[in-house]
Amino acid sequence: MPIAFRCESCQVKLKAPDGSSGRSIACPGCKTRVTIPTPPSEDEVAAALLLDSPISEDTPSAPEVNTSEPDCYDSDPLSKTERKNTLLKQFEDPPQAKIPVGGQLHAPPSKPKVSPVKSNDPPGWFRHLHWLLIAALIPLAFSLLRKPSEADEPIPRLLRTLENSNPEVEHRITAALESSNDPEAAFERIFEILPQHKFDGAFLPRNSKLHWLFAGLSATVFLIFIYSLSLFGTADPKRLLWIGLFTGTVGVLMLFLFQYIADATYGVTLIGRSVLIIFFYIVKFIGFSYRAATDPDNGFLLSFVGFTLGVGFCEEVCKAVPLLFKHSQQESQSWRNAFLWGMASSAGFGISEAVVYAGGQYNGISSSGIYLVRFISCVALHALWTGSAAITIQQKPDWVNTDGWFEYGASLFRILAIPIVLHGLYDTFLKKDMNALALLTALASFGYLAFQLSRLQGEDDRNRTDAMLRDYQRKKKAMA
Repeated sequence: MPIAFRCESCQVKLKAPDGSSGRSIACPGCKTRVTIPTPPSEDEVAAALLLDSPISEDTPSAPEVNTSEPDCYDSDPLSKTERKNTLLKQFEDPPQAKIPVGGQLHAPPSKPKVSPVKSNDPPGWFRHLHWLLIAALIPLAFSLLRKPSEADEPIPRLLRTLENSNPEVEHRITAALESSNDPEAAFERIFEILPQHKFDGAFLPRNSKLHWLFAGLSATVFLIFIYSLSLFGTADPKRLLWIGLFTGTVGVLMLFLFQYIADATYGVTLIGRSVLIIFFYIVKFIGFSYRAATDPDNGFLLSFVGFTLGVGFCEEVCKAVPLLFKHSQQESQSWRNAFLWGMASSAGFGISEAVVYAGGQYNGISSSGIYLVRFISCVALHALWTGSAAITIQQKPDWVNTDGWFEYGASLFRILAIPIVLHGLYDTFLKKDMNALALLTALASFGYLAFQLSRLQGEDDRNRTDAMLRDYQRKKKAMA
């Protein structure tokens, strides 16, 4: 924009190109050297224009700059001093508007700022909540690291019970053992004869139903824990409850049925080339694995094969049934949702298994510590194994998307391989009284799950950070 000014000598109106302020030129009229002045800045002009209140008519406005062509013969009636004062006023700060009575002077609008980018991340304690599973393993650690005593075995307990009983009770027990051809029936008959229906040092009598209360308490604890993990919209708590109930009933019944079929194949041989024959021998091999696992005369390697390919494989498959069904529906599922499904399924299975063990092997025989181990620590172990398997199913969907049954079975074993091996190792170490190694296996199971969760949480953090940066750049560009 041209710079308009007057010659100080002859008061001729002059103008010069923008950007030439400070230069000296000769006046076309009087030939006097004139320095081109600096025009007022845009901010000074804008300050007056940004006033939001109405301005009264008598409010002085900024002087207009005459941008007409220079006139060397301008005859101005003003004196030389008045002309000089008028010229200086043109380059003073623009006059401020008067504030009308009752009015308010508004500040000039500031440049819009980009709103801060906020994150919807869950609180820090939420991402570390799975560490409570370590606390659930504390009863197991005390049980495994405690020095074993022969006095805690069932037979010494029975002998102590007979010593403390009156001769009539001892005579009735001896007669029951000699008259019965069924060892299991004779064993149950002993508890009926005993006055308190339990061995010396046992926590509950044989016919007690209190272990169902323990199951309810365990279910409540794990339900609260899983519900806490499902906060912030991760999963539907009601659906998780139904998943636990399904695996705790239908899943356990499926396991018993499969064990019964596998045991029925013992001593049976079939010949043929059909798919059913192949399936028969797979089931037969699983039955062999169960027998290898429970046979006390087998060594470590054969026991490990039995616990891994028999007990571990069948139990992990039964717990994974809801997860595989969810995957078959081709519904989008986050890894957090899959993890909670696995936790709920395994909790239902573990509590149901604890009820079976308590009613069949602990009541009337074992002390109180074993109930805490079975209803808390063992349920947590199942949660560790199935939780990690659920994450693998969610992260590797192509491993399950196969056409044939045998390809599907191989892919299923591939997905469950690490939980199955950890399960088999843990049971084998317990069988061989390698308690310290069994505890290390339980800790390794937690370590594997913690590694998976840490890796996935790190990926989520990076994705959220990238999304926040993109959102910030978009807002900043829109505000420019």
